[in-house]
Amino acid sequence: MCWVFWDVFMGAKAEGWLDNVHVEVWIRLLQESRNNKVDWMLMPYTYFETPENLTKWIKHFEDEPTAIPWWKVDRVFLPINQSDKHWILGELHLKTMIVHIYDSLVKMRSYQSLLANGTISTFKTSLIDLMDGINFWTKTNQARKKPADIQFEVVKGLDQQKEKLGDCGVFMCMWLEKLISGMPLTKEKDAERAALDFRMRMAKIYLGSL
Repeated sequence: MCWVFWDVFMGAKAEGWLDNVHVEVWIRLLQESRNNKVDWMLMPYTYFETPENLTKWIKHFEDEPTAIPWWKVDRVFLPINQSDKHWILGELHLKTMIVHIYDSLVKMRSYQSLLANGTISTFKTSLIDLMDGINFWTKTNQARKKPADIQFEVVKGLDQQKEKLGDCGVFMCMWLEKLISGMPLTKEKDAERAALDFRMRMAKIYLGSL
């Protein structure tokens, strides 16, 4: 990890906005700490950007050692880098086909932007194609769904970031860790301090992985 990685991470550059590399490393570390009894899987942030690349994502399940088949889990987490400006987190519930959206800056209306520019529509169609391609319905004995059956819900009552630092990626990583660990997303008394404390926690874990 270069100095730029740490400068950005600690807020000295780019207003502390975590980039793709920061998030990729965090996802890898969470995957490596996973045991065999978990009910979740993490997809790369690039999945939401290019879900229509069916061949690539079917191959992902075959070639990626950390890729647990979807028919063995209940939830799939989707880190979303919205226009290289803002991180939000999607949680796909495979039994209900509901996607919960966790957003630390709701007033930015990221979900509404993704809906308006057609990203959500493309994702829905491509998601069903992928589930067809991996024989999800047969292996889970579930009735095949249609794109229209997939519903998105923006989770309310979450901590909202301050605008001094680009904390959206930090909140996304924090919520991701809590959700996969079964911890509640309780509101913090001081959201800005909670984000800073979690940066410190992430830094220690990053350093410990070197």
